[in-house]
Amino acid sequence: MRVLLTGSSGWLGQFLAPRLRAAGHVAIGLDVVPGGDTQVVGSVADRATVEHTLSNHGIEAVVHAGARISRISRAIPRRPSSTPT
Repeated sequence: MRVLLTGSSGWLGQFLAPRLRAAGHVAIGLDVVPGGDTQVVGSVADRATVEHTLSNHGIEAVVHAGARISRISRAIPRRPSSTPT
């Protein structure tokens, strides 16, 4: 299945893209930030970009993992992440 993955350069997108491919899907990444799993650089808020991507890539499903970081969330200190073993 050809899957549009929004937020493909973000934390969740970078986690999901290889798993989609491992499951046999073709992941087409859409994000405002270029990245290894991002084929389309643009915003999900831009209707023309989304419509163009859907039609030109033959998208059959969408995983919406895109988000916008607000000024408030950037101001909240984050705890150091720990790597699970």
